Amino acid sequence: MRRPLARWLIVRGAQAAWETGRTLAPRVASATNERFTRVFEVTLPVTVFIHASSARVTVRRVEGSAVTLDANLRASFGLQFTAEQDEAGVYIVAKRKRVVGTLSAAYFTLTLPPAARLIANLTPGALLLEDLNGKVEIPPFSA
Repeated sequence: MRRPLARWLIVRGAQAAWETGRTLAPRVASATNERFTRVFEVTLPVTVFIHASSARVTVRRVEGSAVTLDANLRASFGLQFTAEQDEAGVYIVAKRKRVVGTLSAAYFTLTLPPAARLIANLTPGALLLEDLNGKVEIPPFSA
């Protein structure tokens, strides 16, 4: 008689834990969203490097001498994020952490001067170029 009761308690406890985790995960992820803007004053020519995992990067070209990063990080606790600047350029890194990173995603809008060079390493990701006027060269994919 004790074995069936113990088994039932274990199964019922596991079901309750699963349901609680399933319903709380989206709330925790949305509660930890971050949205911010950073402006980097630059001297042209400048290079902007972006290395991101599970990211969608939109690039806009606007006259000026600043690089603007508008970031929206979903479930930011799962990302290692940094954005820095030195005399050579602006560096943006958003990498997913191993386990908790599966809930995370990054959405960036970069506003660059037309003379700025962009190097993007997205693993995986999407790169959207707005208001394109000119030549874009994309090298072949190499693993």
